[in-house]
Amino acid sequence: MVLVAAADFDAAQLTKMGKDEFGGIERPAESLPIRDEGKLVVSGGLRAGSFRIRDVGFVRAAVASVAPLPSEPDSAALRVKLQQANFVQALLGERLSDDLLPTPGGDAGAEVILGHRAAMASVMADPKNWEKNVGAMDQMIRTTYRWGFESAEYEPLRQRQLRMAELMADLFPRSDPHEVCQGLLSSLVENRVYVGPIQEFAWMRDWLREVTAEELLAVYR
Repeated sequence: MVLVAAADFDAAQLTKMGKDEFGGIERPAESLPIRDEGKLVVSGGLRAGSFRIRDVGFVRAAVASVAPLPSEPDSAALRVKLQQANFVQALLGERLSDDLLPTPGGDAGAEVILGHRAAMASVMADPKNWEKNVGAMDQMIRTTYRWGFESAEYEPLRQRQLRMAELMADLFPRSDPHEVCQGLLSSLVENRVYVGPIQEFAWMRDWLREVTAEELLAVYR
């Protein structure tokens, strides 16, 4: 069992309280078995679903590129790679949302699922325009892969995220201690080093200040 606390408290007093409360629990004679988190089946197929809004039928089509996380040890460089992957997927999401008119909307994002990185994109369409809009999404992904992003596209997002990183780093010392506790617990469960949001935002600021269109294209690819 791991007890995590974050706040303005007396460490010795809290340690005593922890021992008084939990000290009577016997240590297991054997180590707990490794938790089975399941297996992610990697597929190159198209995932699709349909739903209805106010009795008007719409279809969402989603595609995903899935790959195992790098086997390299946790490091600042690996964290930066994940930040950059989220950035380029946000750029792709803006392209899909702004350029695939008259669809209700396109979107893109990046997630870490069961030890895999997933770069995802999706688009919504009415049934009559299903084929056209899915084809437009496919073409947008391929065009971006070839030509990348223009400075007029990534510069506004770069400035917004740079400002956000600066503000969040300043606000974090006054944030709810629960966020620190949750971050520490997550790092233990995921076997990652806990560096804290201030360090994460510092890494983000460093690469955002100097990132180029060529670097963003390499990350996207």
